[in-house]
Amino acid sequence: MKSTWVDYQSPLADAIKNFLAYKRALGRHYNNEERVLRLLDRYLVEQQISHLSNVTPALLESFLNSRPRTRPRSYNHLLGVVKRLFDWMVIQDILNRSPLRAKSRRTTAQRIPYLFDASSAIV
Repeated sequence: MKSTWVDYQSPLADAIKNFLAYKRALGRHYNNEERVLRLLDRYLVEQQISHLSNVTPALLESFLNSRPRTRPRSYNHLLGVVKRLFDWMVIQDILNRSPLRAKSRRTTAQRIPYLFDASSAIV
């Protein structure tokens, strides 16, 4: 059963809708990113944020911390989507400066490279 999503309700609602429309006009699907932005919207509503000026670096940090991510790649995706939204809002003159101050997590290589010696490389 698919859950029905309520329309965006936070102070970022119009910006999120316009941002998604912009990205989709560029030919991107942006479905996973939309889910992240819905999480952000719902979080802002739960925190009773009623004005855009109340979206602070500390609030965004608490949002990121409220979504536990064990892998750096997953955390960096969450952070990247929120960062792109706020960067777009700055470009559109909705905000003077992005309130997002969080840094991405370092990722390590998933596979350790292996160098074959001459005898094992010849099969």
